[in-house]
Amino acid sequence: AASSPEPILEVPCTDTENCSPQTDFSRRDFETAKELAAAKERKLREAEGTIRELTEERHGCDMTKIKALTDLNMREKQLKKSEGAEATLREQVQKHAAEVIRLKEMAASLEGKVTALKTKADSAEKLREKSRNSFASSIAKRRAKMRSLELRLDEARRQLDLQAVGRRCQAALVREAVDTATAELGAEHASELKAQRAAAAAA
Repeated sequence: AASSPEPILEVPCTDTENCSPQTDFSRRDFETAKELAAAKERKLREAEGTIRELTEERHGCDMTKIKALTDLNMREKQLKKSEGAEATLREQVQKHAAEVIRLKEMAASLEGKVTALKTKADSAEKLREKSRNSFASSIAKRRAKMRSLELRLDEARRQLDLQAVGRRCQAALVREAVDTATAELGAEHASELKAQRAAAAAA
């Protein structure tokens, strides 16, 4: 009995990272094609059996060699189909892998842009914070300067008050001295007048 043709080998997708729904869909199409090929092969075998029976009945030919050649041709055709399907699947896998790489590069580029935007946003926030701190520091310096001026003004007012008090005290002392001197001069003048009057009376 002639051996049955070898089944078409499926090319599995071993790269789990690059496998995609589109790759799986192509594999399902390949499975469907295999089932259709198997159905055609069964019909062909039935037809070959019928032809063999009719030929043996009419001519008494040995169909073993014919069957072997037919199986060989079928295997060759199946092998070519399998190789073609394998090449197609590999090409699709390569395309999907290239697409995945492109998407990864795009994602990396977008991630870089997001990082750059985030860096700019952080820099802008730092500048705003620095500006706020600088403004607050300026206001604090101005307030401190105003406070210093207020303290200096208070000190000047206190000094003026002390000077006014000193002047009043000095004026009081001067008046007291004048009064004392005036009193002393009046007493001396009275004594002189008294002495003159006593001298005149004695004469």
